[in-house]
Amino acid sequence: MYQQRMQSAPSFRQKDNSAEHISGNIEVERKFIVSAASLCEIERHGAILSKESRFLDVYWDNNNYDLTTNDYWLRQRDGIWQLKYSSGARKSTACAQYKEVCDQASILTAVRQLFNSKRLQMSSGSFTEFVESLAKVATFKTHRRSFTLGSLTVDVDDADFGYQVGEIELLVGDEAEIPAAVLAINACAQELGFVQENVPGKVEQYLAKSNPSLYNRLVNERIFTTPISKDI
Repeated sequence: MYQQRMQSAPSFRQKDNSAEHISGNIEVERKFIVSAASLCEIERHGAILSKESRFLDVYWDNNNYDLTTNDYWLRQRDGIWQLKYSSGARKSTACAQYKEVCDQASILTAVRQLFNSKRLQMSSGSFTEFVESLAKVATFKTHRRSFTLGSLTVDVDDADFGYQVGEIELLVGDEAEIPAAVLAINACAQELGFVQENVPGKVEQYLAKSNPSLYNRLVNERIFTTPISKDI
């Protein structure tokens, strides 16, 4: 079984699905399309249901969309602020790589570094003052089932706007660990038969339906590269 083979694989940090997990991780993930047989296939390969949760995500940006157009995703998950932003060559592989920070000071530092590098205007005030200048760009609820498969986490998400998507994920603490994580995730995807590439994420699908103007802008900026299919 795949679970047994994973015992000899490189050791990675186990993902913590709570909103308060440690800041500064790099999340390496590969999405897959969820079908009626997906859960059976995951369990058949020895995965264990480790957690079932429901949460509300609210995504924020300013009027110019300076965050999202730079692949920075600022959200509140059940009220807890989190920032995910692109790390490295995420467009060149089926696996996306995002740095993730979950404390307000680190979020503000990361955003200021982005704005300074792009010569964008940003107030020098507090985190509270910064978020008060933002507006909501997406709001949706998710029912998540999280499975443990060796050092991997396999999430199956059911969003309240009618979209299901899965993710095979690993957390790494250093960019040097990314290639091994990508290999492990892709091997798992092949074993499970989840071989689709460039599967849209929840936010991508939500914006395509609810905010096509922003969605099209993000396609033009090559933040989104996956054509949205009406069949998904």
